[in-house]
Amino acid sequence: MPLPPGLQTVTVTGSYQHPNGSPFTGRVIFTPEPAVLTSAAEDTIVLGPVEAQPDATGAISVTLLATDAAGVTPTGWTYRVTERWYDAPGRSYPISLPAAAPTVDLADIAPTAPAEGEYVVVTGPAGPTGPQGPAGPQGPQGSPGSEAEAQAYTDAAVATHAADTTAVHGITDTALLETQAGATAKVAAHTAASDPHGDRAYADSSKLSKAANLSDLGSVNTARTNLGLGNSATLNVGTTAGTVAAGDDARLSDARTPTAHASTHAAVGSDPVTLTQAQVTGLVSALAALLPLAGGTISGNLTVSGYTTLQGGQFNSDFAAFGDLRLIGSGKAYRLRRGGSSLDFEGGGADVIISVWSADTFTGTQRSYFRLSADAQNIQIAGKAEYVDGLYGTTRHVLDGSTNTLGFHGASPVTQQAVTGSRLSGAALASLLTALDTLGLIDDQTTA
Repeated sequence: MPLPPGLQTVTVTGSYQHPNGSPFTGRVIFTPEPAVLTSAAEDTIVLGPVEAQPDATGAISVTLLATDAAGVTPTGWTYRVTERWYDAPGRSYPISLPAAAPTVDLADIAPTAPAEGEYVVVTGPAGPTGPQGPAGPQGPQGSPGSEAEAQAYTDAAVATHAADTTAVHGITDTALLETQAGATAKVAAHTAASDPHGDRAYADSSKLSKAANLSDLGSVNTARTNLGLGNSATLNVGTTAGTVAAGDDARLSDARTPTAHASTHAAVGSDPVTLTQAQVTGLVSALAALLPLAGGTISGNLTVSGYTTLQGGQFNSDFAAFGDLRLIGSGKAYRLRRGGSSLDFEGGGADVIISVWSADTFTGTQRSYFRLSADAQNIQIAGKAEYVDGLYGTTRHVLDGSTNTLGFHGASPVTQQAVTGSRLSGAALASLLTALDTLGLIDDQTTA
């Protein structure tokens, strides 16, 4: 992760190439010895390993926090550099990166001991010589020595150094160190080997050879089954039977007969299709303006086209709230009008006929009783009209147009009566009285 801005950093570069000029392959890992640092400006800083991989030329470059960055504690710590190569031996050593050297080449840094915090950095050519400081006090005169003693001391120190195999430069056993010639010979042998890592070719015939491109499989069919591949893996792409369908295959045409499965999308199917009102554009507002099937209130004028059946129900409030009820057809109309002082049943555009059908479905025999003429103030009554003392009660008067008979005051209906006889003799008067009595218009109680 990037370092917080404002902290002092050092850019570390390096170049790794084989003697033949080819770059190393692998990575260089910079691991800070302390896992957590503290900064006055950034609070707690958690550092982790930083990896750098050589590019095509073998060069690396990475920017790291200076080991003595201002405001960061502890100070004077070190990084552990670990070189891990795929084609050469690696090594691990500590380094210090003081802020005074903002750019450092790994080739110029000598390994240091992490506990002591020492480092050697080559920062470039030496600068100009500064002014000479004041001379210090003269030290005491040492005892004179001889050249032979100095040589003997040096020889003894070199012998001791060569014989010490336990702690030379921090290495446990110097006998394990490889010489430069030996290391060069081993690297060359490794590079020239046909299969140095055991992953290029196999002497064992039971293993696959990558050069065979899977042609050395024991059983192609078994391998395909183990990989979970069906027989389509062996079919050619085409547009006919026995091939894997191509993009322009007529078998994928929209004109194909679909498999019958609509029942599965029904409400009781295995995958019912459901839609909410919100998913249909405009449905919510459209339904809000419609009258529900189970009741509802109509405001404003109502126009009904076609045949309409009204079943049950009643007006439970002032009929004025509904205004006049109109049924309008093509050139004809009905109106139930409550305005004014009476309740009017009105027709418009044609005669009004009152009929009764023998069946409640308006089928069977139709009997028409009244006709109210639209072009003149005229009423026609068809059939027999009975005037009773109450509905379904005693008949008082009868006018039967179908038989052309009359009957009043309970008299049986009769046809038109003939009056006969001489007026002079009084026979005509007697005949008239009889006729009127037969019609029921009078009760003849006269005597001769």
